[in-house]
Amino acid sequence: MLSINQLLLSLLYIVTPFCGQCQSKALVINQLQTDSVTALLNDINWHGKALASQESWRFSNQKQKIKPWFDIGFVVYSPYVTSSDGITHVTHILPSQFLSISHLPTTTGTFDLSDLIINQRLKIKVEYELIEGGDGITNRYVLSKSTDNWIKIIRYDPKTKLVIGAFNLELIGRSDEVAHFKNGVFKVRMTDEFK
Repeated sequence: MLSINQLLLSLLYIVTPFCGQCQSKALVINQLQTDSVTALLNDINWHGKALASQESWRFSNQKQKIKPWFDIGFVVYSPYVTSSDGITHVTHILPSQFLSISHLPTTTGTFDLSDLIINQRLKIKVEYELIEGGDGITNRYVLSKSTDNWIKIIRYDPKTKLVIGAFNLELIGRSDEVAHFKNGVFKVRMTDEFK
């Protein structure tokens, strides 16, 4: 059970003009485990593992510097099923979906991805892939021109590298299929590379 202070603090983090269901989203974020994501994908519950990385680089004769952006990925794992002699076997649990958002600024705020000028300046890239057998991409979706594509970094802690955010994304597949992620929330701790 959440205390009143926890609930109020969460509501302060999540309030955004893009969000009509702020109270329920705040509760979801508080209950969400670190390194996980949840959303509605075409109005069906969608859950996965969240990964985030922040690269660093080194100039000659200078100290190592951390880049002022990070990449995030959301992976959904599914059983890999084989059949032999009429018997079905689950042989592995493999990635079946991957949603990636690259070049996110390490600052709080809402980033409207439908604003092409802002998006070109920030170089944010969004892709969604359907995967078969763990590594074979069967369909790739790219960001649509919807006016309701946004990502909100609610909290970024540079000491603990914890990032909490929300998103609404509409993506279009190769044959014009629509993948609409809404009410998306994630909580992830950044590492040096995707693990």
